[in-house]
Amino acid sequence: MRRWLGGALLCASWSFHAQAQEIQEPASITVESEARLTPPPKREWYGWQIIVADVASVGSIVAGAFTRDETSAAFLIGGFGGYVLAAPFVHVGNDERDHSTTSIGLRLGLPVGGGLVGGFVAPGISGCHRDDFGCVFATVAGTVIGGTVGAVTAMTLDAAVIAYHEEPSDGSPRTAQRVVPRLAASRSGFEVGVAAIF
Repeated sequence: MRRWLGGALLCASWSFHAQAQEIQEPASITVESEARLTPPPKREWYGWQIIVADVASVGSIVAGAFTRDETSAAFLIGGFGGYVLAAPFVHVGNDERDHSTTSIGLRLGLPVGGGLVGGFVAPGISGCHRDDFGCVFATVAGTVIGGTVGAVTAMTLDAAVIAYHEEPSDGSPRTAQRVVPRLAASRSGFEVGVAAIF
């Protein structure tokens, strides 16, 4: 009698344990399947817009440097203004407002830092004396070269590294905004800017 009851209890406990496993297993399989089916976020590069804006800005600066009439100042102001502000507007138009702050910091900080380093190092490299005119020339040349290197580095990092945004993996649409660089030439002058589409 005791053996029969023990066997019955053993069968009952084994059956209950098997049923519990059958109930729990589908839940774990479902969770793993959902985790595997979640797609990673997509990265989209929009740096070509920044490259177009920077080419237009640099072209305006070069035109202003070689122009000797009343349009020279307009070319220079438009070029330097486009260098500092066009790329941040492109970031904002692509719904990446945090990138615009980084862009401005790079475009102002790297040329200033490069100019300071170049102006400090160039006289020592040239071996000039502090009272010589050549030392002044070396300082100015080092400042210009260092600032130019810093500006080129800032433009490269902005377009190649920063100009990305992530598309939502759930397929939800992003804000419909677009910023396109604008370049126009006329008899009275040269215009550089951006056009926003919302």
